Amino acid sequence: MPDPRLERALVSTARRYAPELVPNHWAKAGDYPRPLTEFAAALAEHNVLVAMGDLTAAENAISGVYFNDWASLYTGLYAQLCAVLFPSYMEVSAYYADEAYPPILLVHGQVTPVIIGLARYVSPFVSARQAAANDGIPTSENEMMALVEQMLDYLEADDLSRLDFRRLQGRCIQIIQQIMNGQVRQRMITLPAAGTDIAMPGEAQALPPPPLPDGLPESQPDLPGTLPEESPVFQAGEVPVFFNVQSMDKRRPPVPDLPE
Repeated sequence: MPDPRLERALVSTARRYAPELVPNHWAKAGDYPRPLTEFAAALAEHNVLVAMGDLTAAENAISGVYFNDWASLYTGLYAQLCAVLFPSYMEVSAYYADEAYPPILLVHGQVTPVIIGLARYVSPFVSARQAAANDGIPTSENEMMALVEQMLDYLEADDLSRLDFRRLQGRCIQIIQQIMNGQVRQRMITLPAAGTDIAMPGEAQALPPPPLPDGLPESQPDLPGTLPEESPVFQAGEVPVFFNVQSMDKRRPPVPDLPE
């Protein structure tokens, strides 16, 4: 189903991070000719995870905290993976694509494979398992172990000792479990990689993950000041509240606080 707001967010994000994905003549929703899930997957290959989530109860006095916790868990998972696998590339930032509700989260990290891992393994798994939980189908620990093992195999973590591999796997599972159990319910924005046991919406088919890049960047790329229609940035570990939760309602999205 077309989603003009999501398409605008993806286009504006691509113009900043991956201009080769968006021809200059694209000016309106509907110009992107393929499914938006493919567009989001392409952005992951340019270091940006796109996620979208809503609350189980839209009216909630601490909704801003829930959304910020959700974002911080994703940046924390990125940092956890990089601390073990890519310790020289720990920088990660998170943004909201616009001020509308429900939020569209953008997570920008330096290590492309880790962002792809979040986009093609973790995020769709969370979306699918939260939907299954709504139907009374629980997620088993074995499913989570298998998912994280597949992601770590993609990240070529086989040079870790067995103990370090299992320790990292366990830490990732804990964070993913927190994301799944949180108040934010995710929509499937990126399709899972082939070979993962993840239910997909409609006629969508899993896609093979792209090959790992030949090498990592030598230095941290400059982060933008702001994207068009973008909320303020926050770093991993920070939990700012930038929704005006007292005035939140379904018709008018909350406006984020501006930095002082």
